[in-house]
Amino acid sequence: MPPVPNHGIQIQNSRNDNEVKIVSGGLPLGWALDDTIKQKIQSDQYEEFRDLLDQSGSNNYIVSVDPETGSSFLFIKKKTLVRNIKELEKAFSIYMSVYLQNPNNICHLPHLISYGNEIKAMAVDGLNFLEYDETFHKE
Repeated sequence: MPPVPNHGIQIQNSRNDNEVKIVSGGLPLGWALDDTIKQKIQSDQYEEFRDLLDQSGSNNYIVSVDPETGSSFLFIKKKTLVRNIKELEKAFSIYMSVYLQNPNNICHLPHLISYGNEIKAMAVDGLNFLEYDETFHKE
């Protein structure tokens, strides 16, 4: 994760002393995403919504130790899917924010808003919005 810009504020979780949340204070959504992911989004290449969600929780890591060398490796587990409408809305908001940072994409804003409403409605109706999203972006 990149360093927190000066206008980011760290807030201690009142229920968990070991947890610190970074409140953006106006940072663009997706500011901490890997540049490769940002470039893919801004150039209209497919990026899975799950890759846009926070990967920093302590249960998202796996430590592996090589028995021969004793070396340890830390792997980040990827989310397997967007689990609910709240995660969908968060991921899509991040996607839109990053996509629209490319000035050439601003003209697509009305379509993004419509698309966001479509996939949200599909999720509410219990339809497979992730399959729809994947098919839509890969075409």
